[in-house]
Amino acid sequence: MISMMQRKLQAFAFITTLTLVVGTVFAAHHEEPDAAGDPKAAEAAAGGEAKENATPGEQEAEGPTAVPTRDVQVIARTCKKTVASIAAGNLDAVKSADPDLQKLLSDSDGARAAYGCLAVAKDNQAYCGLLPDEKQSSCKDNFAMAAELKALGGEAKKPYVLYKSCLEAAPVAECQAARDAMAAGDPEKCSALTADWHRNFCAAVAASDATKCKGLEDAGQRGMCEAYATNDESRCPKDSADCRRWARGFKAFQAGGSGGLQAADPALAAANDGMKACAPSIAALEAACNGFEFKN
Repeated sequence: MISMMQRKLQAFAFITTLTLVVGTVFAAHHEEPDAAGDPKAAEAAAGGEAKENATPGEQEAEGPTAVPTRDVQVIARTCKKTVASIAAGNLDAVKSADPDLQKLLSDSDGARAAYGCLAVAKDNQAYCGLLPDEKQSSCKDNFAMAAELKALGGEAKKPYVLYKSCLEAAPVAECQAARDAMAAGDPEKCSALTADWHRNFCAAVAASDATKCKGLEDAGQRGMCEAYATNDESRCPKDSADCRRWARGFKAFQAGGSGGLQAADPALAAANDGMKACAPSIAALEAACNGFEFKN
């Protein structure tokens, strides 16, 4: 029942050295060629003038493998504007971005979190289409899950999330029985479950009673059980950040918000709080613009 949660939640380095080649200055007594009468001299003179007047972003390094430099600060600002445009609803902004930026803006952890959240907040599954084909299915699954979550009352949201997690490791009938018991707040209904672990966990959550977790021999499972039964992150295993985030999220659901669930799953938080829940993931994607490396 916890397994999916654990799995699911489980330099500016671009600096191009510009080498300026400084020509040798002839001695004062040596006569320089007349540019007007010498085509090669005219070409050299024009090239020198162009280099002197070029902006840093237009200058080119010399040599067979030289490439034009790009102002990384300008690109970072452009990247951030593109993220803001996407968040505002312009989904075509990714396609028109610098080719090197497109990977950051489509195939990165930050992009997956931001677009998954925006899809739910704006009720627009097309945001999932900004991700690579192999990443779209999980985004769409979250979108469908969040849509169902939106329709539920506060007390029903926690059993629903646990039910969806249960489906990753147990039969549908087992998970449905657990959900019904937890939603009804009736630990007696948990007796229909076949696995001891499920029965103990279900009864503890249904009754909001951590003492019902005592039958679990594994300390880690017992800690999670107690934390989820009481929405108390202090009961989580010390090495489980996921448990603490979800315990905070369930507590926030109980109070009518999403709170710590933003860190655990921005998309599910957006089902409750809309665009407000997406602010951290959008900000994180914008921040990634500052550490972007270009491929030359």
